[in-house]
Amino acid sequence: MSDRPIIKQDAAAYIDNVSKHGIEVDTQWIIDTGRFPVGCCVLDVGSGTGKLAHALATQKDFYRSVRGVELSRELAMHAKTQWQLPNLQFAEGDFLEHHLPPEWNPDTIVMSFYLHHCEDHVTHLRRAAGLLPHGGRLYVFDRIAVDDGSRSEFQRFWESEYRDAHEWNESIPNLCTIAGLIGAAAKADLRYVRHQIAPHDQRPGTKNFPKTLMEFWRQTPGHTFPAVALISPGHQHLTDEIIDTLESEGFSVHSTKQVPYMKDLIHQLYERCPWKECLGDFVVEKCPDAKATAVVLAGDTSTPEMLQRLTRFKKTTRDRWGSISGVERDGMRPMILPFHVAEPYEAEELVQLLEIELKQ
Repeated sequence: MSDRPIIKQDAAAYIDNVSKHGIEVDTQWIIDTGRFPVGCCVLDVGSGTGKLAHALATQKDFYRSVRGVELSRELAMHAKTQWQLPNLQFAEGDFLEHHLPPEWNPDTIVMSFYLHHCEDHVTHLRRAAGLLPHGGRLYVFDRIAVDDGSRSEFQRFWESEYRDAHEWNESIPNLCTIAGLIGAAAKADLRYVRHQIAPHDQRPGTKNFPKTLMEFWRQTPGHTFPAVALISPGHQHLTDEIIDTLESEGFSVHSTKQVPYMKDLIHQLYERCPWKECLGDFVVEKCPDAKATAVVLAGDTSTPEMLQRLTRFKKTTRDRWGSISGVERDGMRPMILPFHVAEPYEAEELVQLLEIELKQ
């Protein structure tokens, strides 16, 4: 089986099918289950009709920069016509050969129902790893067999129940197993972090190859993933409470340090966001001392699991301490969040910039 584009009548059938398929449920679940933080650059590989890329780009509070690359000319043109946003672009191209703009580098890559079209999974995973920074994420969302027995069973299911639903004459998918995909990713220097089965996948007969989201991180040998949270200047009076809450949730704090929360730091944290200047002015205006507290967690900082837990903690406690909002300026409303969790691809640089000592 070889990679091939969906073209002509098959492309029209595919577009029609997706419009009726309820793919919005999959799309929203991927966004909710994965992590696509403020200002991230997302590459949607095999972007199809562009629905996932559009959904990621539409959430204005996050201001993500999203690009889709699609092998099918018809599908790429459909996406370009259907979805038009300043932070969203689509291109026709083969992922293995497609050249991204030199000034645009993805820190997150998504392969949604893409990998099963590919004959050689390792080659495509290696290409993804080559585009990502240290700590960059790859999300693979697909039907993934739980083991080899389930994978072999898929052919019967395809022939009897699944093929007729694919009016665009798709070849039988080259399904991965969980263990097989983890092994293929390891060959591409991608570290397996977790996988989660979509709870809304109720299609009969698919329990052995459910819709599954698998998360991998690009890891560069000799580099770590420091777990650091910056408590904002506007929430310094809550520092003890936030740290106590962290520790009650099982985190161990190694050290804290007062650091200047000035424009240069804000610009680094929100480098790609159009409102960074507005936020910088607001912080200086609202918090003249402009001091933040860096909270460094103890434990093995070389594992992604600590950062995963910390970002989940931020998501579940963000409303507890509230954000400080400014007056809207030029269509943008500056907002100081209770704390910022450094992303894996920026954490090492942040630690060096702030001269933070990590536990050896």
